[in-house]
Amino acid sequence: MIRRSALVGALLATASLLLTACSGTEDTAAPAAATHPVFDQKLDRQVFLALRRTQQARNVAFTQTITFVSKKGRAVQIVT
Repeated sequence: MIRRSALVGALLATASLLLTACSGTEDTAAPAAATHPVFDQKLDRQVFLALRRTQQARNVAFTQTITFVSKKGRAVQIVT
């Protein structure tokens, strides 16, 4: 009987040590949200920032199309 209770005690002690070791410490801080360099900025600056980022990359093309509409007609400006 003493042997059995000693064995149960040893098993419980081992189990509690294993559970404690497995719990570890969690980083509760939320990860920083990634921000997009163009689309997370104010709307009135997005075209400028897109153009600037494209110029800095030097490996892509950027096309901007602006349509002006009035009662007399419409004009389209395309900048590449």
